[in-house]
Amino acid sequence: MRVQASSVNPVDNAIAAGMLKGMFEHDFPVVLGRDFAGVVEQAGPGATLAVGADVFGFVLHADPSVGRGAWAERITVAEAGVASRPSGVDLAAAGTTPLAGVTALSAVDAVSLKTGESVLIVGATGGVGSFAVQMAVLAGAKVIAPGLPEDEEYLRGLGVAAVVARDGDVAAACGRCEPTASTPSSTSSPTRPTRSRPTAPHSSPTDARAHPSARSSPVPAASRSWPSPTRWRSTGSARC
Repeated sequence: MRVQASSVNPVDNAIAAGMLKGMFEHDFPVVLGRDFAGVVEQAGPGATLAVGADVFGFVLHADPSVGRGAWAERITVAEAGVASRPSGVDLAAAGTTPLAGVTALSAVDAVSLKTGESVLIVGATGGVGSFAVQMAVLAGAKVIAPGLPEDEEYLRGLGVAAVVARDGDVAAACGRCEPTASTPSSTSSPTRPTRSRPTAPHSSPTDARAHPSARSSPVPAASRSWPSPTRWRSTGSARC
């Protein structure tokens, strides 16, 4: 496939700095870059993605050795790590979404949020955190996030209900925002609110907010219930 957009992740810095030297074998020359968006130029036998398809995905940092990456004009990837780019998602967003999005999705899935519950998301202004906020809101949760005064507009645009001082006692501030446990009533059937779809962090084809790469799973399958990311944002109005 021809790469048209990519991003920078902390794992790329770790590879370049030699931090993975004792963890994985390296095949030189090493190509950096995990995320990508582009166009299929050739398809192997049995492939379901056709030539000319707009796609996005990511390259594993060790598969099983460190060496392959997305920072190239053309790359060869397994179809398991590629998905069709949804209409309405531009190259910059698609080229910065996969690793941060999968990491956030894995975290939100792990805690099994329910409608009406409250969740504290630390690092909500970052790549993974900004996706996690929107996914938690889509799950019907009230999101509390530490932030600086200049972060508040951005965080509330993602759907954060309460922004607490990042440089203060976060636990105490959360207690003031949520003095008692917030769980759905056993006698009621709350309706999940209608929300806009997640938006990718501010990005460009060659510059993006950094986000960690701690997962090795492929791009979420089309059967996932989470909407595809767009530049639309949900809005929050509650205040601490």
